[in-house]
Amino acid sequence: MKILIILNDAPYANEKSYNGLRTGIQLLNQVKDIQISYFLFSDSIGSIIQNQKPSATKYNAGELIEELISKGASIKICKSCMEARGNINKIEGVEISNMAEYSNLIINADKIITF
Repeated sequence: MKILIILNDAPYANEKSYNGLRTGIQLLNQVKDIQISYFLFSDSIGSIIQNQKPSATKYNAGELIEELISKGASIKICKSCMEARGNINKIEGVEISNMAEYSNLIINADKIITF
């Protein structure tokens, strides 16, 4: 099964990105033969910045991204969204992508989840 998870919101503005990240981790832990792909738009790009240090009361989006990558998830980010936010040092394994590749992910996904 191929699942595409789309994130749009900033990692620490609310818990939408957090819920999207931990959903993928749970699916990878629970389901055999699953492929999880993420596509990050807008302010969700903040999730892939290296060396994040959120307050002690917050989860760490960067660590969740690293865990997803280590479990085999594909993490792609919108190039124009990233460029609009300036020079971002992204976590290793995160791929810069575009709308054509995003469209292909949609076409090939069995399920699509948006946060």
